[in-house]
Amino acid sequence: MLSIVKKLREELNLSQSKFAKVAGFNSIQQVSNLENMRQNVGLGLINKMVNNLNQNGHEAQLIVKVRINGKSIRLKI
Repeated sequence: MLSIVKKLREELNLSQSKFAKVAGFNSIQQVSNLENMRQNVGLGLINKMVNNLNQNGHEAQLIVKVRINGKSIRLKI
């Protein structure tokens, strides 16, 4: 399973160093830990990442799809 952080970074075609800066991470090590799943990615962290990407000129949206009793609910956050 590929990390969501790695997927986003590769989609933006950024190095770990540049991605750390534009996504609001404290260090390249944090990006590496997230990409290699040594650190968990929670909804709060994804939301922070999306907000920082937007502030740095990358159009990003967080949409959550929840499935309950066979019915899908999409939420824009």
